[in-house]
Amino acid sequence: MPSLSEETVIPAPPDRVWPLLRDPETVAGCIPGAELAPGSGDDGWRGSIAVKFGPTVAKFRGEAALKFDD
Repeated sequence: MPSLSEETVIPAPPDRVWPLLRDPETVAGCIPGAELAPGSGDDGWRGSIAVKFGPTVAKFRGEAALKFDD
């Protein structure tokens, strides 16, 4: 199964950042074209993202299980 990894430094205290990053609805709301499917829940999240490539728009749908490593 494919795996993704990314690292980003956020100039804010962890106690303010972690609650936001642990909320998939908040994160999706910050990504243009991203939507969470109704019925997403604790164990799995379904959603989509629309990406524009020139005159073409591609919509990707997927499902993710979240595991947090504080």
